[in-house]
Amino acid sequence: MRAITTPGTVLLLAAVLSNVSAARAAIPQKKEYLSEAEADKIRDAGMTGPRIVLYAKFAGDRIKKLQYEFAHMDLPYLQDLAAKGPERETYKDNLDDAIEATQDAAKDVEKASKEMAPPPVRRKPS
Repeated sequence: MRAITTPGTVLLLAAVLSNVSAARAAIPQKKEYLSEAEADKIRDAGMTGPRIVLYAKFAGDRIKKLQYEFAHMDLPYLQDLAAKGPERETYKDNLDDAIEATQDAAKDVEKASKEMAPPPVRRKPS
């Protein structure tokens, strides 16, 4: 028997194949929260106890980085762009919104840091 190919059959086959490739592209990528070096250290730790200590250390490092960034947040880059950025008229509205949002976020962080109580001091067991 001879296969019958019509333009509709070819079009249907093309649509099916494009949907298969689109479905593969739509699969979300897994978010990696640890760097390769951190993941290797976690794997090498073996037991649960040392792994938890490493996770806590990595989280502490990230918190320190955020604290540093918040402490040094004076927004000179955005304000510099607003003053003398190339083609600033094309993105002036967005830049003004970004500056305003960043200043609001800095005020919120400052307010929250004043309102938050320090963590309790743990006593060493005797």
